[in-house]
Amino acid sequence: MELTSQIQSIILLDSDDKSRSTAHKCIQYLWAGHIEVSKSIEEAQQKLSESDHLFNLFILSFSDFEDIDLASWLLGIGFKGQVVLMLDKGERAPSFIPCDLLKTCFPRR
Repeated sequence: MELTSQIQSIILLDSDDKSRSTAHKCIQYLWAGHIEVSKSIEEAQQKLSESDHLFNLFILSFSDFEDIDLASWLLGIGFKGQVVLMLDKGERAPSFIPCDLLKTCFPRR
């Protein structure tokens, strides 16, 4: 994956300390711009709800949304940008994502 100059700011959400740290290091290697890291959905929601936020790439661990409908949540906060899902081994992408937009890289765990 190549991170282009169209990205203004990245927000990363993962409640697992080890995978969040690994993902953060990988993103820093690929892109030198602003990266905000969140440990919880509430923390990410607070940052994304700020009217002056510049986040247009949201990288999240899908397992953090077990009890929350991700599509409704994204619509509810009004996020307008790209979303990257980090799936655990054995997880399937949500049905609202068209198959032609899915790209499999490597399993996280």
